[in-house]
Amino acid sequence: MLRKKLFGNPSTNSIKEENKRRKTDDQTLDLSVKNCEVADISKYFPNLDKSAPVKIEDEIIRLQNELNKVLRTLNFLTPPISFVYNPLEYALRPHENYVRKFCTSKKKILFVGMNPGPYGMCQTGVPFGDPKWVKEWLRIEGEVFKPDTECPERKILGLESSRKEQSGDRFWGYFASISNEPEEFFKNSFVYNFCPLAFMKKDGCNVTPNEIKDAQVYN
Repeated sequence: MLRKKLFGNPSTNSIKEENKRRKTDDQTLDLSVKNCEVADISKYFPNLDKSAPVKIEDEIIRLQNELNKVLRTLNFLTPPISFVYNPLEYALRPHENYVRKFCTSKKKILFVGMNPGPYGMCQTGVPFGDPKWVKEWLRIEGEVFKPDTECPERKILGLESSRKEQSGDRFWGYFASISNEPEEFFKNSFVYNFCPLAFMKKDGCNVTPNEIKDAQVYN
């Protein structure tokens, strides 16, 4: 009785209007993180995506993956090519470790190799990747698997290969002689290959990319 005297008996329409107003207020006061501007997100949410710029190393790896998708659609197995190795697939782990370790900033100098050598990048996933220099100076690790079809004359032994890669031995040997640590070299430089694939004849002899004609590649 007292409630009726003080506030009256609320009508059905007034109740609906009040509920509608509250609903509108709730939407207006939605303070969930998804509705906040990046600058307004609290420092207490450090793991949230703040739309940070894409890292160079992540972008390189993303582009490599896109390239691999295209390369899988191409058939290079026409004479004289009998075997094709793609270390960006079977030696992906040490290769990604190499990129993530040494390509985290813009570089002034880019050294470009032609394509993987049978005793270098084919074994380690690192350009000019003589196994000894990759393990002992660059200090890169990672499991290396086997290519889909392995050439009997060019077995993949990974980082455990004892065969010296001549160009890699000269390349890394020189820069090690003028740099105290690899980080000193990679501060302004990076090393990459023009072509990620290695092509071999039936006997294991190397076929360089410039020897391949357009007619030899089809999808």
